[in-house]
Amino acid sequence: MQLSVQSANAQICEGLTNKMNLRTAEDPFDFEFTPNLGQLVDVDKNLTPSIRFYSIGSGESYFIGNDTIFCFNSRYDKETDIDSVAGFSVSFRDKLSGRFEAYNRVATMSHFYLPHATLMDVESYNTLQQNNIWNDVDLTINGNGQLEYLFKAKDIAAFNQIRMKFDGIVGDIEDLIEGFKINTVGESAIYDKVIAYQIVKGDVKVLSINRNHNSNELWFDITQPL
Repeated sequence: MQLSVQSANAQICEGLTNKMNLRTAEDPFDFEFTPNLGQLVDVDKNLTPSIRFYSIGSGESYFIGNDTIFCFNSRYDKETDIDSVAGFSVSFRDKLSGRFEAYNRVATMSHFYLPHATLMDVESYNTLQQNNIWNDVDLTINGNGQLEYLFKAKDIAAFNQIRMKFDGIVGDIEDLIEGFKINTVGESAIYDKVIAYQIVKGDVKVLSINRNHNSNELWFDITQPL
């Protein structure tokens, strides 16, 4: 038996899946992850090799290392003429060492002409994956409008290792009817659906789960027999 925990949407697979922010399979992924080949620098103009991929959208940006994902929201206030940025990070408690690999290359390529680097024909991708983020648990990242996480676990013991930690948030994680909300200074990120299902021989069975959290960590319990 294979179990999976999913945040937002991803491929349906044999086993159990927990989804956050469910969408239809027909919706295309609109996130593009670009590898950091030396084009990214920090505010002090230093290279940032710990960031392996990034995705910059209208108002939302994600910078992805092997162990941590940094999520930022930017906002422009017309009345004060001030640009503000708020963010938080997502990490995975007690994860194993590993690295994200990119899949599903998009058609376009980027060129960078920078003071510190010139890069041509840099490819971007729709999907990132890290195998064995915990023992017998794989993580896939993609998205449509919001970053999506898919955890695939071999069995319940592997499933129970899954734990997401949120740093840089304001207050505690908030419960919603089917999901949860993360607050930062002036902004929030909403994961409005968390769904678990098991797929065996093509049959999909939606499962009942508990969404558990403390002030900054989130984990799940299956509340019915498989």
